[in-house]
Amino acid sequence: MSLKDEIIKKAYIKSYKIENSMLKYFITITTKCLVDDGKQRYVYIDENRFRDELRYYKYYGNMDRNTNFLNASIPLILSNNSIEKSTDNVYNLMFKYASFMKCGAYRYGLAAVIYNEVIHAIIEDKGISYEDIFSIIKSKIIEFNPSVDKSETVKFQMYRIGIISSIDNYIKGETDEKRDPVIDLFNVLYDIYVEERECCDDGMKSIKNTIMSILDTEEYENNDGFIESMGDYLIKIKNYKLNKKFYGMEANPLGLINLSEGEEFNDPILNRIRILSKTMDGSILNIKIGSKSGEYNFRFMKKA
Repeated sequence: MSLKDEIIKKAYIKSYKIENSMLKYFITITTKCLVDDGKQRYVYIDENRFRDELRYYKYYGNMDRNTNFLNASIPLILSNNSIEKSTDNVYNLMFKYASFMKCGAYRYGLAAVIYNEVIHAIIEDKGISYEDIFSIIKSKIIEFNPSVDKSETVKFQMYRIGIISSIDNYIKGETDEKRDPVIDLFNVLYDIYVEERECCDDGMKSIKNTIMSILDTEEYENNDGFIESMGDYLIKIKNYKLNKKFYGMEANPLGLINLSEGEEFNDPILNRIRILSKTMDGSILNIKIGSKSGEYNFRFMKKA
């Protein structure tokens, strides 16, 4: 494995070093949806697989809208060798995650585009200055023109103008404490390059872990075999070693209800699974499932 690939693998693994289960699930989901295109030399998201992954997540995950989930984009960012080819993809990915979460879709989309620029800039030059990072960000925001619904066009343009103004403030050493995916990223950069502060959010901590791991030359410790294997998988995708096929199915998590306790099954989303337990809690059917990636607790509402 090349030195650059080792840095990328470490950055990926470090993104998991948080407590928030939602974000860790999202990072895993994004990784599982990556497709390597060796001919066009870029990595993108299998939209059908992504659709079904979120369909399943509704039944086993939580919707923590207070946590910044921008680092759900990190597998796509790290696996792409070209910033230009990945810009639209990272925007669309986070737009869809935010739409699923029902919070600030275009804000998360723009934050992902900025984050993509930041990560690749730091990978290419660990010695890049705080001011130069924000200069790169400013140039990208000015040139980036995504397709936005007419009803949101004015809001998006006003938001972009506000972010450009914030960049000037951050370069001058001024900060903003409002919660926003782009401002959260700016605050992480300020914490790393200007003044060390405590991260108030697991999502921001995940971003900080990722960036710091790229800047830090120390060895990393990882005791999770699954995450380690996912890191190796990411590098294979990045180097176009898998030639991954499209997901050609349409999975329905409700089918899990019909499985018996102790039964094993090849699920299109979770792969080989085992039904560990099935219990009723009032009108809620709880199904605990064991898989290679860990245990999942599905919750199904009993129909009246």
